[in-house]
Amino acid sequence: MTHLKPASRRLHPLYAPAYRERDYSFFQGPRIRARKFKKTGSRLLVLGGRHAGKAIIRIVRPEAFEAWKKAFDAGLAVEPILKSPNGKPWFWKDKNGYVWVMAKVLGTTVDAYLNSAEAERHPEHRAELVRQVEELDRKLLDLGIHHNHAHFGNACIEWERRDGKRQPKAYLIDFDAAWVSKAMLRGGHGETTSS
Repeated sequence: MTHLKPASRRLHPLYAPAYRERDYSFFQGPRIRARKFKKTGSRLLVLGGRHAGKAIIRIVRPEAFEAWKKAFDAGLAVEPILKSPNGKPWFWKDKNGYVWVMAKVLGTTVDAYLNSAEAERHPEHRAELVRQVEELDRKLLDLGIHHNHAHFGNACIEWERRDGKRQPKAYLIDFDAAWVSKAMLRGGHGETTSS
């Protein structure tokens, strides 16, 4: 991690800077600068240097990471877990048992878009995003994954070209309250647990 540089003091409002620098002193090499602000969900760090605007680190409970990784491995549109240079998913556990996950920075939230002038000009995008978020939540439940905080503020948009047109794609983020039912881990039905 010595290649990371301090984040800019001026951060884009859609990027979520996290907590005080001293909270993350275990990093070796150049300091990572993080800033405290109000947000819901998991703790996170915004990275600077060559990762600025591209990657964040989310800090989640192991149960939440298990749910997030299961959804990601199943190919669902959830916050992408980045790969390390050796090609493996980029995450590690700290001494307190929390999992630090390097994830891709996505676009604006679905909530912000739905309340924008652009959404009023493109009602077809509005309807498509609502459908996608509802479908993602249903697919998570089919896998036994309970997001527990799926709302339009916990979904982000990436724009892609489909059929020659710019189309929105919704991704669920912020799996800090998520868990996987034990029954699904065993391949059966019934008993569930949450933390």
